[in-house]
Amino acid sequence: MAAALAVEDPHIAAQLLLYPVVTGATDTASYRRLSHGFPLTAATMRWFMDLYTDGCTEPGKTIADLTVNPRPVPTFLCTVGHDPLCDDGIAYAGALARAGAEVQHIHLPQHAHGIFTSAGVVPTAERVLATACTFLRDVLER
Repeated sequence: MAAALAVEDPHIAAQLLLYPVVTGATDTASYRRLSHGFPLTAATMRWFMDLYTDGCTEPGKTIADLTVNPRPVPTFLCTVGHDPLCDDGIAYAGALARAGAEVQHIHLPQHAHGIFTSAGVVPTAERVLATACTFLRDVLER
């Protein structure tokens, strides 16, 4: 799912983003690098994007044509190296920080998209989810 909201001015206390789709940019190095051999490839991600954006953008436009305005709210963001979404998520973490958001960004260079569905099996995923929960609890208790 993309890191997007359909409401005009929602109150958002925090964000927890795990390898998010942010701009939908498919011309990044991570898209070029991950064309086969991983759970999520560039072609599969483009297929998902076509399904997601069908009918919700102007004719001739894709999600990549939309403007992303980061909301400066506390954000926990995790990216993984073997994922076409990697570069987009890293860029978004930077955009959030430049917009004044408190950002905790964890990058796992040797892991693939889908690690969090294996959290009971992959210890790294378990640790990152525990860190994310601590981040959210701390933010929400302020």
